[in-house]
Amino acid sequence: MLQPDPAHAPPGAGPAVAETSAGAEPDASTPPARSSEATPLAPVWLWAGLFGVGLSWGLTQIFMKGAMAGGFHPVGAALWQAGVGAAVTAAAIWLTRTPLPRTPRHLGFYAVCGLLGTALPASLAFAAIVHLPVGVQALMISTVPLMTVALALPLGLESVTARRLGGVALGFLGIAMIILPEASLPGAGQAFWIALPAMTALSYATENVVIDRFRPADTGTLAIGCGLLWSATAMLLPVVLILDLPVLPGEIASRAMLDMIAVTILNIAAYLGFVWLIGRAGPIFSSQVGYIVTATGVITGIVFLCESHAWTVWLAMALLFAGIALVSPRRAR
Repeated sequence: MLQPDPAHAPPGAGPAVAETSAGAEPDASTPPARSSEATPLAPVWLWAGLFGVGLSWGLTQIFMKGAMAGGFHPVGAALWQAGVGAAVTAAAIWLTRTPLPRTPRHLGFYAVCGLLGTALPASLAFAAIVHLPVGVQALMISTVPLMTVALALPLGLESVTARRLGGVALGFLGIAMIILPEASLPGAGQAFWIALPAMTALSYATENVVIDRFRPADTGTLAIGCGLLWSATAMLLPVVLILDLPVLPGEIASRAMLDMIAVTILNIAAYLGFVWLIGRAGPIFSSQVGYIVTATGVITGIVFLCESHAWTVWLAMALLFAGIALVSPRRAR
């Protein structure tokens, strides 16, 4: 499952693969990014693209829940995402003639990113969505930028400022508002399962730091996406085969199958759209997609699954949004 972290330029989604590196070289397959100063005057079609990407990623949560309710296994579902995504990005690489370096250093980089950016977090997210409300999971995964900064600050990858420290503090206070009060989660024992989307966000954040620190200068965004998805597929396939895990629901022509197809299409469309958006509008404008993703997850859970949230969850959402706004860079690097 692709979840770029646009605020850390980029997720991924995730909330973790697009122009993720703060000091990364521009992707040769896309035009130079525009200055973030032009954001308020962005053309309507850029705003349409932003909302399209955000809505696509946000809708994946509700379809994930449907797929898992119909008999998919979390690891099998993650293999679906990785395998189909690998095939589509490979086709995009071929059509755009984007270079895909394959030296031992590059292959190792793809493998680490494949584990942290798809194989592990996708499996955890699919497992968690069975037990948690869609809105709560969306909120927890939205913490990727906060966790990225929390990891990057002690490593010297980000400058320590009162603004960023305050943002991280607000974000973790928001997480505490979801986990600690008994009224925040509707079911008994759900506080245990909330650790899974928290680990999902931490995995994406760790991938962001790895990309920021170790991304080869000659490797563009699309190439990283393709390499990590093929690596994730190579990791997940043996697990599925050795443990004999199901990769399909009990009935092929079922609602669960349609839900998984929808998740796959939405994820791939959102990822490719996000890569396009980064190239046309820059990482700062694109970082606003995170708010749309989270709001879409919360709203769809309420509308289609009749979810209701305690006031502590709404307070947590406000604190998380405020924290993300504080840790996000004010201008492109």
